[in-house]
Amino acid sequence: MIDDFFKGLEKKFYTVSELTSKIKNIIEDNFFDIFVVGEISNLSVPSSGHYYFTLKDSGSSIKAILFKSQKMLFNFNLKNGDKILVRGRLSLYEPRGEYNIIVDYIEPFGVGQLFLKIEMLKSKLFKEGLFDNKFKKPIPLLPSKIAIITSSTGAAIMDILNILGRRFSGLGIYIYNVKVQGSEAAQMVVKGINFINNEFKDIDVIILSRGGGTLEDLMPFNEEIVARAIFTSKIPIITAIGHETDFTIADMVADLRAPTPSAAAEMVVKSRDEITIHIDQLKKRLIINFENKIKSWRYQLLSSEKKLQTFYFKFKNLKDRVELSKSLIVGGFKRLLFSYKSNLNINVIELKNNNPLIKLEKIRGEVNNRKSILIKEYLDYLKNKTSSLVNIQRHLHLLSPLNILKRGYAIVYKDIEIVKSIEDILKDQMVDIRVADGTFEAEVKRVKQGQN
Repeated sequence: MIDDFFKGLEKKFYTVSELTSKIKNIIEDNFFDIFVVGEISNLSVPSSGHYYFTLKDSGSSIKAILFKSQKMLFNFNLKNGDKILVRGRLSLYEPRGEYNIIVDYIEPFGVGQLFLKIEMLKSKLFKEGLFDNKFKKPIPLLPSKIAIITSSTGAAIMDILNILGRRFSGLGIYIYNVKVQGSEAAQMVVKGINFINNEFKDIDVIILSRGGGTLEDLMPFNEEIVARAIFTSKIPIITAIGHETDFTIADMVADLRAPTPSAAAEMVVKSRDEITIHIDQLKKRLIINFENKIKSWRYQLLSSEKKLQTFYFKFKNLKDRVELSKSLIVGGFKRLLFSYKSNLNINVIELKNNNPLIKLEKIRGEVNNRKSILIKEYLDYLKNKTSSLVNIQRHLHLLSPLNILKRGYAIVYKDIEIVKSIEDILKDQMVDIRVADGTFEAEVKRVKQGQN
């Protein structure tokens, strides 16, 4: 009865892991992008750099995690007691059955929608790599033509032109007039960047600038289309937007950020005096290096001259020794040649007295005589050995067991052993019988003692 009861409930059972997994799927599928307001408590930042804290209000609490890579996008510190707005997703840690908020965005509560929009766009562009230094283009050391995108009626353009004219006159400057605030400003800035890239192939650098203002005033420079236009520009761009404390998304994407428009003008070109001083310094360094090179070459030349003199004296001494050796060798060679010539004459006389042709003929006769004797002895020996071999073959034939088999005898084998006695075999055992012209197999039916 009890077994039947539990069989009916089998389909309703979950293991702890199965239940936790189902809860995890439900939570993560339905709460993947949420905003939550709460107060920070139990803040902990271990050596990994990740932020672990509890987000609570008067009625409940939930654990939250802000990873180090995400925290780098926000320029304010977190501390216990702060009221914050977070954006993230719920995730469940299955081993302990605990759920957490994985925070993607965070801000002090009450900053407003503009700040939220900027931070969300920063996070997006950061993940895409638009802020990465490896994509930033180098600024030319001394550009000859500069384009300035700004309002032609603002104070920023006057500051830039004054400083450029004072630092280095004669530069080619192109001004592209845009609105720097308002709903049309972002589109105009993008149009200006694209126009200069497409129409002016000889522009060395672009300055994108405006004066200070509120967060709302600077919003065109926090727009995604402006950031992407700066990133895709083939011409390097220096941004100079607002005051030194203002920092827009355009500044983060730009190849170089200047704190103010005036600073941008100072950064883009060096003054004529600075360049003159730098050239003078290079000239002095070049002269010093050249003089040092000449001194080094002069020292090497003197050293080589001394080595050459030493080599000359060594060569002269060697030449004298060679001449002396030559005289000794020639004299010795003459004496040796005279000695060889005398010995040769003696040998010629002895050769005439001992004609080798006569001796050779005598030796040839002796060799032929010994050859005949040797052949005769060898033939006699071979004949004797042949006769002995024939006798041995005849004797072996008479003794050969195969020859005996031809007379009606047979050899019996058990396996590979020859049967020599009736004790070597048993009744019903199979044996092989060898006769003169082959072998056949037989079965032992009876074993008898004696000759019969």
